[in-house]
Amino acid sequence: MPATGLDRIFTTKLHSWTLLRQPFYSQYSPVEIEKLKRSEYHLSTGRRTVAVLSMENRFSALGGLSTITNFFPGALQEAGEQVVFITPLHRDNPAVKQAVAAGVLEQCGNTTTIKTGAMVTTLTCYRDTRNPVRSLYIDLPDYFTAVGHPYDYSDHWMLLRDSLAFCAAVPYALRMQGITERILLHAHDWETAPAALAARQALFCGILTSAKTVLTLHNSFDSVCPRPLMEYYFGRCFNGDTILQSCIPLLDGPLTTVSAAYADDLRHDPLQLGIFAGHLQDAFSMNPPVGIENGMFGTGACPFSEKAMKAGSGGNFGPVFREKNRYRRAFLRMLARDRRRNTYGRLDIKETDTATPVFFMSGRLDSNQKGFDVVIRAFLRLARGRAALFFTPNLVSGRSETDLDLLRAMCEGHGDGVTIWPFRLDESEYAAAVRGASFLLMPSLYEPFGAASEGYLHATPVIARATGGLVSQVVPRDGGAVPGRYRRFIANRPGPTGILFRERYDDGQARREWRWLLDLPIDRRMESPLYRCLVDAAAEALTEACGLFNDRARYGEILYNGQALVNGFSWTGACDKYRQVYDCASRDNRL
Repeated sequence: MPATGLDRIFTTKLHSWTLLRQPFYSQYSPVEIEKLKRSEYHLSTGRRTVAVLSMENRFSALGGLSTITNFFPGALQEAGEQVVFITPLHRDNPAVKQAVAAGVLEQCGNTTTIKTGAMVTTLTCYRDTRNPVRSLYIDLPDYFTAVGHPYDYSDHWMLLRDSLAFCAAVPYALRMQGITERILLHAHDWETAPAALAARQALFCGILTSAKTVLTLHNSFDSVCPRPLMEYYFGRCFNGDTILQSCIPLLDGPLTTVSAAYADDLRHDPLQLGIFAGHLQDAFSMNPPVGIENGMFGTGACPFSEKAMKAGSGGNFGPVFREKNRYRRAFLRMLARDRRRNTYGRLDIKETDTATPVFFMSGRLDSNQKGFDVVIRAFLRLARGRAALFFTPNLVSGRSETDLDLLRAMCEGHGDGVTIWPFRLDESEYAAAVRGASFLLMPSLYEPFGAASEGYLHATPVIARATGGLVSQVVPRDGGAVPGRYRRFIANRPGPTGILFRERYDDGQARREWRWLLDLPIDRRMESPLYRCLVDAAAEALTEACGLFNDRARYGEILYNGQALVNGFSWTGACDKYRQVYDCASRDNRL
């Protein structure tokens, strides 16, 4: 395939990356620096082992990271790398318990005693017998006790302890498997970033012969780390008050994140600068983020027939439109049949109705990220009966339950145009909902990558706020709503695949107001001028979508274009870029 604008941005950033020596020389002694130099030689020659580290796995998950780990390690192995996936054994998680009882997770090797820093404990490794990629699950007494998902603690310090202990144990788990040299640790998010610290400690004490670390951020979350805890797990303090402040300057290769636009957001977006990543700007100046777009979050054949796609290639979108209507009718039948409890409202749309657009949105009910409340307020501005909204939020906390009650209250009196199912749909229901909906809504306040490509996989165009990875995945008819700094990320893409919206608001003012806005409960957010602009922009997008849906030629065109765009998001392409990052880290950087 010819290089895209995203490819060129990646190549430029990769080729301009350089290892800054000062953080290493200020952190390690001359003797330790000499050991690191010798280890570089071993890694830069011969075949390496890539150890993919993640707190989430297929048994214990919360967000998109678990989905990525279902696809990425296997694709990396198919690309020719030796891969081992390493993750905690969350022993109190019901799915993990069941997997151990069924022999899907089985112990490999003997339990051994490890000593790292001041921590002395026992390490047991389990392997996933049904994963074609070698997968190790680390078990440490008194750690990894979260039940629902890896972050399911009322006390954040429990998660921090899990993170530090896991990273400290990784070199010992590798040694137990006979892997001691030419190791490239690929950490994901702050929870596994301390692998950069643990790997060097393991080199100094002879646990490993050669190892380097790279890091991918799937979000900008971070954690304060008191110095006594660093000393307890790693035997020394490291510069920086937080995990990422300490670890990013000590990475051996370019810092990566999951889209080019989000890499830009981390350094320029008002929300990131005002709340999430302002404290990381010095670290980012030492290792500027490089974006690598994820592959598709799913698999499957084109949702349209070969005949319909052939007609679309000639500018005849009628067959695509008619096949989309068949999906719509099946979806409406599913809605009409369902009688589950706890649902709010019903959509009063007949199967013969082809004029009323149905908007669908789904996901974790996190009112400080997902923007669902913005869309609901915008939707309620539409004339009654002009459109319908189907919303399936996943509740993950007590706050999300409170927010759900507030969202229901907002919709009071619109029960024939809005329906809310507050639970996760099963796979077939979700596919039917996305395929039958007229538009998939993704109004995120920030989004590192997002799952807009799922819309195209299921024959549905996307309406999204112009932020992060959504900019890479949605091509608007014109770029009027897209901030100027994003234009290079959407240049030279296929024809329009949906609608992007963005509030018209001064960046400096937004940076000052975001914290106030997000501290407000969602029923009071209209007090914020910034929030009112968000709702205005979303309302304009929904109004545009209503008109687009009733223009068969234009709507059929964006249905067709989505299939061309989604093919550009492949795990093969992502792995090729990550392997270039590994090459950059593996070579002798001459500390």
